[in-house]
This record gives sequence, C-alpha cells and structure tokens, in this order.
Amino acid sequence: MNKTSVVEHALLAFVRTRLSISGAAFGHFLTRHPAIARNLVWASVALLATQAVAAVGVVETIFPAVLPNCSVGYLGTAANVSFSGFGADRECQNLQTIDPAFIRATVSGPVLCRVQLGAVLATVRDRGAFPYTGSAICAYLERRTATLGSGS
Repeated sequence: MNKTSVVEHALLAFVRTRLSISGAAFGHFLTRHPAIARNLVWASVALLATQAVAAVGVVETIFPAVLPNCSVGYLGTAANVSFSGFGADRECQNLQTIDPAFIRATVSGPVLCRVQLGAVLATVRDRGAFPYTGSAICAYLERRTATLGSGS
C-alpha cells in the first residue's frame, strides 16, 4: 500500500464508513487508484473545514453573549459602534485613544455597516436624521480593513 499519513488513514476510514464499503474492498480499490484516494482525502478535509466554519458561525449567532463585546458612541451625535469578538475591548480603546469624543455607550439605531477587523466584527449604527458621523466611522473602518488586508 502507498505511504499515507495518519490523517489520510483516518479520513479514508471515515469515508469508507460513510460509503458502507468493506475495508478490504475499499483498500484494494484505493491501492489501485491512488489519485482517487488523494482526492477523497482532500474532499473530506474540505468538508470538515466547511463544517467547522459553519459551527463557528452558529456559535456566534446563537450565543453572541459568549463573545467579548463593547460599544462606544460619539459624543453629541446619535452614532455608535459595537465591537464583538476577541479583541473587542482593544478596538474600543483604540477609538477612544484616537478621539476622546468616543465614550462607552449602549447601541441603538439602524445598522449602517458591518466591518470585519480580523477576529472582531464592528457594527456601526446611527439613528440621526442625517447619519454623517456614522457614515464617516464606516469609511474609517473600511479604510482600516483595506490597510490590514494589504499588509501595511
């Protein structure tokens, strides 16, 4: 039999059980067709990775209180930003350092944008009649995302 890693053996065993094929017949088939064996392994890896990502999304949706979060508002306006995820408190502190008009606040108002900043999701809301401040905050966060993505 071809040399395969422990992970490949485990994944092939998983596939064999899902296909309900006897171990001997499946092993014989795979030894005669190693390219198919490799494709099955990588397809299984992709499937498991997709399921892991979906599970994280379910946890974030069903249990948002599990993730750290914080919120700041811009003094004198109806704009506010909430951060959720690991590093949320650091993001609030960053905004407060950049401009002391950002103060801890509760969130309210319609969502203007959601921006992913690494492991942290920023949600900007502004319930003002003219949401200029909220739009400016969205633009700032989107520029930061572009900067983070370019590696600068």
